[in-house]
Amino acid sequence: MPKPHDEIITDPNPKDVLIHWVTNKYPLKINGILNAEKLIEIKRIPGLSHNKLPPAKVNDIFIKFKSKKQYEELWNIGENCQKVNRSDFFYDYKNRNYFFISVMDVSYQDKYKKPYNAPQAEFCFSVKPIHKPTRSNYSHFELEINNEDGVIKNFSSSWRKLIGHSIRTKYEEIAFFELPNKHQ
Repeated sequence: MPKPHDEIITDPNPKDVLIHWVTNKYPLKINGILNAEKLIEIKRIPGLSHNKLPPAKVNDIFIKFKSKKQYEELWNIGENCQKVNRSDFFYDYKNRNYFFISVMDVSYQDKYKKPYNAPQAEFCFSVKPIHKPTRSNYSHFELEINNEDGVIKNFSSSWRKLIGHSIRTKYEEIAFFELPNKHQ
């Protein structure tokens, strides 16, 4: 939970680890690789939520609020947040699973060929985790995707969906399932 004196983390350490929860409705991995096609919806990639370890703990990923609104609103610097009562949440061990990625691996730039009728042959995009604490979670980060037009907030057009598929494939390559000892 953020405190009034906390600051936004503008430059996370590339070696920092992020954790992301997914449903356990599907297998987490297939042949040792993240089952991203089933677990990460393309439309959710802009703003995809993660927690930074530390200060978060792995067990925090299972917290589910009974009423999301007040606790999931973004925190403002200097804001004194209402204390979270234990009766306001529970641990959802039954329906959640998780994987890890490093800040370094999810901070990257890439190119993608535009469709044949586009004025330029290719477009560039960048991906990076941005610190966006919520009122109940100082460790909250979201995935930000940028291109020549600025921040991509959704994948409404076909060519932007291609970016989403590319990022989801990248997650298959970079996801890991056990923490190095220094993060446990």
